[in-house]
Amino acid sequence: MKLMSIMKKIKFRLQWEICKKFNKQKSKSKKYIKWGIVGLGNMADLYSKVLCLDEMSVIVSAASRDISKARLFAKKHNIARYYGSYNDFIENEKNLVDFVYIATPSETHFDYVKMFLENKFNVLCEKPMVYSKHQFEYLDKLAKSNDVLLIEAM
Repeated sequence: MKLMSIMKKIKFRLQWEICKKFNKQKSKSKKYIKWGIVGLGNMADLYSKVLCLDEMSVIVSAASRDISKARLFAKKHNIARYYGSYNDFIENEKNLVDFVYIATPSETHFDYVKMFLENKFNVLCEKPMVYSKHQFEYLDKLAKSNDVLLIEAM
């Protein structure tokens, strides 16, 4: 129960950041935040369930290093597109998703966040995003230079 409360706070903060960045406001014609999920373990499963409850969000794609895991995850969460590599995701989803949620093992976060920022994706990364101040400063500078958002989940 406590985890769901935390996820709701994350979702609220994230929506606020997105609205601030893109100046989106609720209107009669709904504008959805299109999500891509990268790394399809327990946290991705939980976050996907939370996103499904949000009337302003839709998960449009998912990626894993294992195509069969991606296929099962996509089927479970009714996701239209799925990929068996993160490079395929980047090639095909550029300009199609508003945000990428990275839920890979934490030791891979720096490399994957860097990869997605370099390709101009807005990123929400599960914690811990990085293990050092130097890594954070590098990613922060990269996000700013590419005019994209970088957020660490709480």
